[in-house]
Amino acid sequence: TNWGEGGRPAGPGKPYRNEDKYRDALAAGFDVVLIALGTNDAAYKYWDGETFDAEIFVEAYKDLIGDVLAKAPKATVKGILLGKPPPITGRYDQWDRATIFDVLPGLIDDVRKWAEDAYGVYVDDVDFFESLGGKTGDAPEEYFDDGVHPSEEGHAR
Repeated sequence: TNWGEGGRPAGPGKPYRNEDKYRDALAAGFDVVLIALGTNDAAYKYWDGETFDAEIFVEAYKDLIGDVLAKAPKATVKGILLGKPPPITGRYDQWDRATIFDVLPGLIDDVRKWAEDAYGVYVDDVDFFESLGGKTGDAPEEYFDDGVHPSEEGHAR
């Protein structure tokens, strides 16, 4: 089941944790959860200053993972998958490409390692970034609906 909410960052602005869908997802329960955040954290409108704040992003992501594991019914979570954001292929000025291309993949790796150590639950990543073209941006156009959001073909990849 997709409990996602478009346009929500992990960190400041309109965090996903404040959404009804987030509370509904926790109440529904699950064995494995895929958390795919980051693209909207690279949006300038959610920054408190002139640059992306990696520390705020990492702490917000860690808080979200801790919350998921603490609130999921009957400790049913067997694994967590962390999605690395897809590359932006379209012409969009509201996101910082350097953050998406050069910073977020490494931060997701750091959070993954932290979660494995902190909680002893299976944690891995799903690399949407590389599977959808990575830095070369060579993904076929049909993989994206609008240059930012993967299409049905992109999700199937």
